Amino acid sequence: MMFLSLYVCMIVLMISLAIFCCFHLFIIYKNYTTYEFITKVMKKEDHPASINEVRRSKFDLGLIQNFQEVFGKNILSWLLPIKTCKYDYNTFIHILVESGVYNIGLSFKVNSDFRYEILNSTE
Repeated sequence: MMFLSLYVCMIVLMISLAIFCCFHLFIIYKNYTTYEFITKVMKKEDHPASINEVRRSKFDLGLIQNFQEVFGKNILSWLLPIKTCKYDYNTFIHILVESGVYNIGLSFKVNSDFRYEILNSTE
């Protein structure tokens, strides 16, 4: 009896982790943060009829580029827990300060539809 209850708990945990992983793969695919998905996508007044009708994020660059934004450029190292950054945090901040990028806001890639909308808005 003990093994049966342990088996059931293991199955429930496995299903829970699968749902958790699928959700996070979906938000990487759409290039949303969890907070952005909950606050903007899942509003009751404009709730989509299906998951395919979810609005496109401004930062959605396509499947491969979205995953590269999260996991790095080298596709072979996506599943390996290795350090992929060339610089540590202090060196990176030093480079940003010297280049004049630091303290003027963050710069992120945006999709072409949103870029076109921003560039053509004159108001």
